[in-house]
Amino acid sequence: MTTFETVKELVKKHFGDRGFLEFHGLSKYYKEMGKDIEDRGLIGDVREVASSTVSHNDNFVTMYTNPRRYVITLTVTSICNCYLNEYHTGDSNMDAT
Repeated sequence: MTTFETVKELVKKHFGDRGFLEFHGLSKYYKEMGKDIEDRGLIGDVREVASSTVSHNDNFVTMYTNPRRYVITLTVTSICNCYLNEYHTGDSNMDAT
C-alpha cells in the first residue's frame, strides 16, 4: 500500500460519512483522526501527502455543508493540510519520523 493509499484509508475512516460530519462538526473527527495518527505513527505519512505536488484522481473524500450553509469539498490533501495547520501540536512523539 502506498503512503497516499494509507492516508486516504485513514481519512475516509474519519471523514467518509457526510451525515455524521454535518451532525457532529469537523473538529470531532480531526481530533479522532489525530489520535489514530499518533497511535499508528503516521504523522510522517500525513505530512508527505499534505506537501505532495502529485495530483491524485482519487483525492476526493466528500462534500461538507458548514453551519453557514457553505458547501466545502473535502479531499485527502485538504484534510491533511488542515490537520497539520490547525490540530497537530507537534509537541508529542508524533514528530519522530
